[in-house]
Amino acid sequence: MQARCLDVHIRQVCGRRSVESRLEELEKKVDKLIDRVSALVPGLGDVGREISEEIKAEARALEISKADTAGWAQVIGMQGSGDGQFNGPFGVAIDQEGHIIVADTHNHRVQVMSHDGKMICKFGSEGSGDGQFNNPHGVAIDHEGHIIVADTRNNRVQVMSRDGKMICKLGSGGSGDGQFNNPQGVAIDQEGHIIVADSGNNRVQVMSRDGKMICKLGSQGSGDGQFISPHGVAIDQEGHIIVADYSNDRVQVMSRDGTMICKFGSGGSGDGQFNYPYGVAIDQEGHIIVADTGNNRVQVMSRNGTMICKFGSEGSGDQSCWSCD
Repeated sequence: MQARCLDVHIRQVCGRRSVESRLEELEKKVDKLIDRVSALVPGLGDVGREISEEIKAEARALEISKADTAGWAQVIGMQGSGDGQFNGPFGVAIDQEGHIIVADTHNHRVQVMSHDGKMICKFGSEGSGDGQFNNPHGVAIDHEGHIIVADTRNNRVQVMSRDGKMICKLGSGGSGDGQFNNPQGVAIDQEGHIIVADSGNNRVQVMSRDGKMICKLGSQGSGDGQFISPHGVAIDQEGHIIVADYSNDRVQVMSRDGTMICKFGSGGSGDGQFNYPYGVAIDQEGHIIVADTGNNRVQVMSRNGTMICKFGSEGSGDQSCWSCD
């Protein structure tokens, strides 16, 4: 549930800030128009500015109302194994059509859902054969719309079509190059490479679609550039790899050559602290959104580790994901 709310919130943050940007542009245009009219018609300035303020107030109320409506969290699914039901869902991704792709982990399948909770399609069953899964965790969408699945307990990654056909698979159990030990999060970079949080091997691997390891980052430990059970991964606009360093209670931003660019977080429940951070994602402004799993919340962080906002608390009630003004 935290992961789903995380991705919904990313779109809400972007939507609200996009609205604010449009409103600022509109207000500047109205002010310029009033200045031009006032210069042509003496004495019209005060009346014009009153009209201007009314126009801007109406526009702001309308646009923000739309943003708030779009930003209201919608609960999808309930516990179970039927269509549109979930059992321990972990990973979530959004495709170009706005469909929600969910790693329905303990049902050993992937479901593609509409925003109103209707199941569009599903694929997978428990097993180790092609197109089968054993506790899949991470999901991502590549540039061609294929669904990338971290088939966690099978120690591999599968690339699937939307109709459930396996296009290719990467990896096997082990600690060698291109092998995995409980892979968790997956992401796609701008070049189409698959980034995998190789959790049990305490590293991140960057893989080509044909299964070749392009590079690897990290080793076991708590030093800079080291990991203990990394879970979530994401790619920012500069191509940096953001890693939820799960058991170190922190997030690290890494270059492709393994250099740590920055890190933030420590164990705890205060602002900017984490308790087993699981998922990470990037919004359009480059902020890092973190599923702070053990603290039952999501934090939105700047690249320098400053908490911009947070939302969520322990419980099962419905709540709007939007709280970052």
